[in-house]
Amino acid sequence: MKILKITLLLIAFIFSISRHGNRSSMKTEDKKSQDNGRYDYIRMERRGGGDKLFNLSPSMSKDILIADVFRYNFRDTSATCFIVNNAERDSAFLIYHKILEGEITILEDSGSENNMLVGTWNHYYAVKDTTMTEITNKEVKDILSRFEWMLNEALSE
Repeated sequence: MKILKITLLLIAFIFSISRHGNRSSMKTEDKKSQDNGRYDYIRMERRGGGDKLFNLSPSMSKDILIADVFRYNFRDTSATCFIVNNAERDSAFLIYHKILEGEITILEDSGSENNMLVGTWNHYYAVKDTTMTEITNKEVKDILSRFEWMLNEALSE
């Protein structure tokens, strides 16, 4: 069982290296664009307190996600870690996979956004090729924010 887990992690790592990088040439879709589903991965960015930038990509197993970290605690970095599903994380993993398959609405009317100034700003994007569509659905964003804590745990191991 341990050998199988290590093999899956190794395959996921090789897959992530060959697939994603820090894509600086990405363009952001206007919020008014249609939510067309079927995405490659999710980019998560937090500015201010808890500063980080990372891509969350699927692996060959639905129970393992690959986190490619580009910025962490106000420092540019290059790290890859794996986030493994368990019973506590199951709802977040379910929403993640539904976003990639286009089975959940990620866009919300911009009139419902809270424009209050706070000490931290988070932006999540569903990415297809080099086009990023900002996730504005508040309920979906709240669930996706759990991955930030999972990343913190994975990096501290």
